[in-house]
Amino acid sequence: MSPKQGFRLWFEFYKLALGEPTLATEVEKTRSFYEPWGDVRAQTFDRWWAEKQHLFGETAVRQVNRIGEETDTVYLAVPLQQPLIRSMRQVKELIEARQLEVAKAVGIEGRRTKAAGVGQFHLTPGVEFRHTTVKDVLLVYQLYAAQGKPKINAKFLEKIQEFYRSRPRAKRVPMQFAADPNSVGFESTLRSIRRYVERAEELMLAAARGDFPGQSRMGAKARRST
Repeated sequence: MSPKQGFRLWFEFYKLALGEPTLATEVEKTRSFYEPWGDVRAQTFDRWWAEKQHLFGETAVRQVNRIGEETDTVYLAVPLQQPLIRSMRQVKELIEARQLEVAKAVGIEGRRTKAAGVGQFHLTPGVEFRHTTVKDVLLVYQLYAAQGKPKINAKFLEKIQEFYRSRPRAKRVPMQFAADPNSVGFESTLRSIRRYVERAEELMLAAARGDFPGQSRMGAKARRST
């Protein structure tokens, strides 16, 4: 999954969090943190991303074995035989100079780079989540909210199936939602839907707190930082 798709999901779950009364306190706590995002409620991700993508970058410092083509990363050779404090000072100077170059490139020249927020937002370090699963979590919850948060029963399952079949491109109903109400696995399907709703609520909370996706239990797996 590309980092952009992860940021897209973050954006969508934060929009949901903004409209959830039970998360009002959490949203207020991070209002200043999200200030560089602007008002996302009436925007589509693609339009917002075109203006705000400079806010997002790598998730952590890492050692690399080969140079890639990332535009938001600077590669340095640090001599290990010199004092650490000297290396840190030199690295800081080089990074600050590069950040100013990036700021110019995205049209924020003349403003302090730190204030401009170049690369200041990143996904939770050490967590890699499955985009397809979390996207389905998002779609199911959006439908759930649009229906007024109904009981999760056969009627709501039918709504999910109708939704997937009516999509302009991928009309396939995911296997986890394809059960017939008279089938043996029907109750298991309802439990899956409840888990998706619970997972969406967890992701909304994570977004409200400014730590997305947080330490996930579903649709994610821990990974060691490199």
